[in-house]
Amino acid sequence: MARKILPRFSIVLSLLILGLMPGPRAAASTMTVRGLGYHEYPVPLALDGFTPRNVVAGEIMVTLEGDNLLAYCIDLFTGLGFQTYSTTLGDPLGFSGGGRAAWIYDRYAADVETNASAASVQLALWDVVHDGGDGLGRGRIQLAASASGILRTVAEDMIDASAGQSSDRATILYNLSLANGARAQTLITSRRGPVPDIPHEEVPEPATFWLAGGALAGLYWLGRNGGNSRKYRA
Repeated sequence: MARKILPRFSIVLSLLILGLMPGPRAAASTMTVRGLGYHEYPVPLALDGFTPRNVVAGEIMVTLEGDNLLAYCIDLFTGLGFQTYSTTLGDPLGFSGGGRAAWIYDRYAADVETNASAASVQLALWDVVHDGGDGLGRGRIQLAASASGILRTVAEDMIDASAGQSSDRATILYNLSLANGARAQTLITSRRGPVPDIPHEEVPEPATFWLAGGALAGLYWLGRNGGNSRKYRA
């Protein structure tokens, strides 16, 4: 009897030991939000059917593992501030709408040279992630009639061009607050190399601003100059 039990006991014990061994995990990094690159403010958006609110749409400058990178928001309804976060890097194909968003980022982000073009990329990303690419006239995110016609046309062209497209040539940044572990805004960026550490818009004191979230949804920016004149490429 003992001869039959012992082998089974050995198998169970081995499985238990294997179960206690740590499995593969996504490595957490730290990301610091440093400022804004090309962007437009205000951009009037009607969010979830509410009265249009002015938001900032455009590039977000971050430092990740010592590299200065350009990112865009793909999570309009969560907050983000000028501070450092715990960040986990992810494959865009594992994020809802991420493959199409990565295609837009890979296709258009490197060619951004104006505030309007950066805002158009951002609007296209929001639409494909939050509304499945149904255009800026319907769904959770709608561009108000008072918005620039150029923004609408260029963003809609990007949305239309991305239909049926997918790419993994970008990185998703899942961010958590270092202070309390609360979920922060998710970003998309490139990991194909850092950009130069060139001057950018300074962060006001206290070094905090909110990029979307709650009643003040959107990438709010109350900068002194209302724009920037320097390029910060990914």
